Amino acid sequence: GGAEYLFACGLGQPEQAASTAARLLGREPKAVLAFADHHAYAQKDVERMELAARQAGVAGAEHVVVTAKDAVKLARLQGTSRFWMLAARPVFGPSLWSDEPFDAWFTRRFEELAARHREEYRAEILK
Repeated sequence: GGAEYLFACGLGQPEQAASTAARLLGREPKAVLAFADHHAYAQKDVERMELAARQAGVAGAEHVVVTAKDAVKLARLQGTSRFWMLAARPVFGPSLWSDEPFDAWFTRRFEELAARHREEYRAEILK
């Protein structure tokens, strides 16, 4: 479902980001426009995105999807107010090596490390 869209990003692995967008949005992008990782966007890039969307048969700027990282950089440029930001958040699923939930594992591990560092600190003070 959903409208066709152009996915644009300036990431080291644009294919992976486009795949994530497809999973989250329920369909593959009509086209992907990849910029170099850490790209410093300029107004000509916005125009390039709009042109690429039109060439791909996508309606226009209202159907351009960018990553959150790119949206921050693009926000200052004209013509981006109709772009959509893909906001992905990490969700920890089951562990590959344990049945212990992530929150329980992280709390236990943090407490183990904190206890070890407290012991090392006390030993250093008592020297």
